[in-house]
Amino acid sequence: MRVNGRVTTDLATQVEACDSVEVDGASIVLPAETVVFRYHKPRGVLCSHEDPHGGALIYDDLPKVPGLFSIGRLDKESEGLILVTNDGAFAQEVAHPSFETEKEYVVLLDRFLMASDRARLLRGVCVDGVCYHCDAIRLHRPTAEEGALLPDWPTPDQKAPLYSVLLHEGKKREIRHLFQSAGYRVDRLVRVRIEDVRLDGLAPGEYARWEGR
Repeated sequence: MRVNGRVTTDLATQVEACDSVEVDGASIVLPAETVVFRYHKPRGVLCSHEDPHGGALIYDDLPKVPGLFSIGRLDKESEGLILVTNDGAFAQEVAHPSFETEKEYVVLLDRFLMASDRARLLRGVCVDGVCYHCDAIRLHRPTAEEGALLPDWPTPDQKAPLYSVLLHEGKKREIRHLFQSAGYRVDRLVRVRIEDVRLDGLAPGEYARWEGR
């Protein structure tokens, strides 16, 4: 690495926005402005910059801002709130386990959850040597506002096996593994909140700039 033309091997070297930085001969250009977007990821869309199979990507819907990346991921069949930014410091605050960022999901199961199974999932389960745990599981009543945003969503008058699930962790496919371990099928999984940032008002594929920092 070169800083203002001088070679440095110290990874703790501090640089300013006005400094010239090169890595392997390529100039590193800092983003002119840091941004955070709320984005509603639709089902079937990948949280990746590329897909060798030509699938849809979240970045197809987002502005062409240099350096954008998603803070965490949702798997291909999950949907809902994703935060997308070019601000590494903000991403660290949200994603690092030490900050215990709370996330809320609404999960549609194939049947209603038995009280004994709910208690077991709150205690935590281990699947193939990996332990999963959630902080709360509550019955969730569908609302008209949700139905306006989420295609094929249960209506307020329907008794659907919908549950609000709170997590502080974010292991891969954690909620799916939790319910599947107890014999339930997750038919739909929507993330609706990350701390105080909500999905509110965004239809699938829509985004909005978030100024709450």
